[in-house]
Parts: sequence; C-alpha cells; structure tokens
Amino acid sequence: MGESPPTNSARLSWQGGHRFEARASKGAIPIASGDDRTALSPMEAMLSAVAGCMAVDVVDILAKMRKNVRSYAVE
Repeated sequence: MGESPPTNSARLSWQGGHRFEARASKGAIPIASGDDRTALSPMEAMLSAVAGCMAVDVVDILAKMRKNVRSYAVE
C-alpha cells in the first residue's frame, strides 16, 4: 500500500485582547484584530496564505515551461 500523504496542521493561541499567535511546524506569526498594527489582521493572514499558495503554483508552472523567472509578486 502507498504511504499516507503528509498532514498539515496549525495552532492558534490567544495572547490576550484581540491578539493571537498562529503556529505551524515551520514557525509562527502574530495575528491581531482591531487597532493593533504590529501583526497581520486575520484577513491579511488569509490573503497572504492564498497568494503564497498560488505563487508557488505559478512559479512551478513557469519552471516546467522552462521560463526564466527573475521576479514575481502578487498583490
């Protein structure tokens, strides 16, 4: 039988007020709501995750097409 695919997990822990910390196997990022500008908002964290996922796919596709990517950004 084949191996099981690796599983991803994340843990969100409350840091007080509207501040949380998102932690996964490779690190942690602060997430906050309201006027706290020292951390990503929940929406910014979600948008960054979606953009990162898409960017990896685009760069992989371009590499398979043998395109020389010098720079790439998602807004």
